[in-house]
Amino acid sequence: MFPENAALNGVLDNRWLGDPKEMPWLFSTVGDGHPAEWWNRFVQALDQNDFEGTISLEYEDPLVDAETSVRRSAELLAAAQSR
Repeated sequence: MFPENAALNGVLDNRWLGDPKEMPWLFSTVGDGHPAEWWNRFVQALDQNDFEGTISLEYEDPLVDAETSVRRSAELLAAAQSR
């Protein structure tokens, strides 16, 4: 989220995808938006609540190619799960 941009045009800004510096928020590869520690806590919370399902990765990062984004996301989440 970019609060200054969201205040100017709102979070439902329909110019998607515009200049990333002007957007209110961006889709991002797991680990780029929130740090790895945030994802570690997320995976731990799932584990503590007996979640046994699948974590789905949805590729929508306009600044990283799909293969790289999904690979990096899966690696980060696998490392969080093994802690």
